[in-house]
Amino acid sequence: MWEQTFAVEQRLLKQYGVDSADKLPVNPAGIALMEAEEEGSRIQEKHFDRLYDAYDQQNRLYELGALAAPMIAVQSLSMGLAGTDDAQHLHFARAAEEDRREFVQMLNRDDAVNGKMPSLGVVPSYRAGRALWERVPPFQYTPPSLGWVVSHHQLSLALLALWFVAVAAALPVCVRKVRID
Repeated sequence: MWEQTFAVEQRLLKQYGVDSADKLPVNPAGIALMEAEEEGSRIQEKHFDRLYDAYDQQNRLYELGALAAPMIAVQSLSMGLAGTDDAQHLHFARAAEEDRREFVQMLNRDDAVNGKMPSLGVVPSYRAGRALWERVPPFQYTPPSLGWVVSHHQLSLALLALWFVAVAAALPVCVRKVRID
């Protein structure tokens, strides 16, 4: 981290045309934290997107099992309506991650503006005041709408409709073969 902070400090010294970190209007360590957070978030998002794509493919393959067993489609749709499917987990996880990022960047911005650059080998001693913590908004999550849920379970709905049509088509044939003695 010190190498990154040093590189940011050198860049800022040149940008502001000063010869000392004490003369900078911002704390290079705070700027370095902001940049590291952005880079880490990009990397994390890339890998989690790949993971969730794999989950989505697995779920689609599982849902296709409803061709043989309609209860699979019922189960998938039921999980969606209950809010316990992977799509809604991902919806919540993304909202929580966005809230975390905004919170961390708020802290890093405050450090960049109000913190002081520590000497090499010295642990930073900046502590945010009460005013900063009172500005942190509570996490607000809005679950997806019913329409959103249904749109994520179109395959299950289509397969259930297919089963309904198949049963409706077979019913008259079966009823004709029933003999009442």
